[in-house]
Amino acid sequence: MKERVLAGILGITVLLTWGCAKRAVVGFDALQTPAEVELDLRNGKHLKGIAAHKAQDALWVVPSAGDTLPIARAALEKIQVYPPVYDEAGQLITRAEIQREKNSRNTLLYTIGGGALSFGASLFLSSVVYRSGDDSDFKVVNPISIGGGLVGTGVFHYLGRKRDRLMAIERIKDRRKEEAEKLLEEKRKEKERLLKQIEELKKEKARIEAEKKRLKKKKKQNQ
Repeated sequence: MKERVLAGILGITVLLTWGCAKRAVVGFDALQTPAEVELDLRNGKHLKGIAAHKAQDALWVVPSAGDTLPIARAALEKIQVYPPVYDEAGQLITRAEIQREKNSRNTLLYTIGGGALSFGASLFLSSVVYRSGDDSDFKVVNPISIGGGLVGTGVFHYLGRKRDRLMAIERIKDRRKEEAEKLLEEKRKEKERLLKQIEELKKEKARIEAEKKRLKKKKKQNQ
């Protein structure tokens, strides 16, 4: 039974590690822009950046440092894409922007709290396993309690990091939305100001026309 429990712990570790994979290899036709990419070129060069635009035979990439580069489709050896994150306007949120916004608050809380919970649960499980088998020589420090505690701590650490990342994304979305609403309000006020100016100009033009007619009429009367 101990072997099955340890195998389960190992399986969870493998699944957790597998779930951390972030990049996916895609073909040129399947690539959706904008997206964060890593490109292997046929000339041996490696390029990281944002695929901003795609045409039938070329891809325009904004590298991490530098200006936009057009890359011919025939020059591409492999395209790796990071899972894209977009705001409410459909604009890409880059990993660098998320990293700048992210903090470690939930990572710390989840790791400490989840670690304590995992070690406690693993200790209880190991005591049941040892005492239900032929081996009654139970020790607090054993492969199940240590392995389960470490894996559980790792799982909660991963969940905390994921939570911190999601909260950072939400803050970026909220900030962009506020900035867009502010810009929209400024444009609305500018439009109102221009309309008011146009109305004032119309009134001034009408006043001038009326004055011209009055002067013309007065001139005729004086002749």
